[in-house]
Amino acid sequence: MFQALNGVNSVEQGFVKGVGDSTFYEAVLVNYSPKTISLTRLIEVHLATQKSRSNHSWRDKYRSAIYTFSKEHAEMAQLF
Repeated sequence: MFQALNGVNSVEQGFVKGVGDSTFYEAVLVNYSPKTISLTRLIEVHLATQKSRSNHSWRDKYRSAIYTFSKEHAEMAQLF
């Protein structure tokens, strides 16, 4: 989904290890140009795609989170 957006330079998919357990979670790293697309728009797209999973049988096991690389972006993400 993210690669189709104007301003997204690259998308990498992989897994991250949970803290304190042996669980791994699916992760997506989005590299984007803030002059072309805003973090707010990326978060809106993320949330819209997650809504389609709201009635999924794995909903309790499939968690969604946004991780950032700056304090400013973390604060912005918490607004959602």
